[in-house]
Amino acid sequence: MLMTVSFAAAAKAVTLDEIKKRGVFQVAMEAAFNPFELVEDGKPVGYDPDILKRIADEWGVKLEISDIRFQGLFTGLEQQKFDMIGSALLMNRARATKFAFTAPIAAGNVILFKRAGDTKVKSVDDLTGLNVGAHLPPSGDAEIFGRYNEKLTAEGRGAAKVTPIQTIAESNLALLNGQIDAAEDVNLTFGETQKLFPGKFELVGKIGDPYYIGWVTRPADTDLRDEVSKVIRKLRDSGELGKLQKKWFNTTFELPDTGYLPEGAL
Repeated sequence: MLMTVSFAAAAKAVTLDEIKKRGVFQVAMEAAFNPFELVEDGKPVGYDPDILKRIADEWGVKLEISDIRFQGLFTGLEQQKFDMIGSALLMNRARATKFAFTAPIAAGNVILFKRAGDTKVKSVDDLTGLNVGAHLPPSGDAEIFGRYNEKLTAEGRGAAKVTPIQTIAESNLALLNGQIDAAEDVNLTFGETQKLFPGKFELVGKIGDPYYIGWVTRPADTDLRDEVSKVIRKLRDSGELGKLQKKWFNTTFELPDTGYLPEGAL
């Protein structure tokens, strides 16, 4: 069981040498973002846990994953209750200026989807008169959709109403029940929605520029961040990361060495 640490301990940087000495790489995530992370047979599985296990194996240590609510991840990291957040995190400016992002593990797009056959929703370029379900901050896709809708609104084509949504399951239900006209999501998880509700939803289109997903350490732990990034790139270059992407997403992603972080990132 992880214990709350003192302020003095929290101020000390976590190093790879320390992790190897203790023999355990301690990571936290909210295992509720299929296929990145989910719970099966009482333990976290998915794309992120698969990569994390390979990183721990590369270092010769045991992987210990704590499954906690998303709201507690960043506070827990700052208090040094674990070494790193291993949940899939969109690399937005709000996070990247406060925490140290690893190299990207995935790339994708924010998308808009609707009920199958609904002719009211025609294009992502015109949301006039629509009630759109959008995730709440600090969700990274919420930031992208918010900026996009502000741009459309300035041009007279923005959504009539944006309904706050907490979870993908909530947006799916609201859309099925006709409480909203469309919903924003990310393309990397929309495939799972289509599997759960075959024939019920249609993709309207992509919103904004592509985004990248990674994990974060505390600002004091950039050396640890860099060691994690080394293994991510090694897995990418060897083709192992591509195999995991095919396993969980049935596609692969182009992941750059530079240019993936927003301005002002640590």
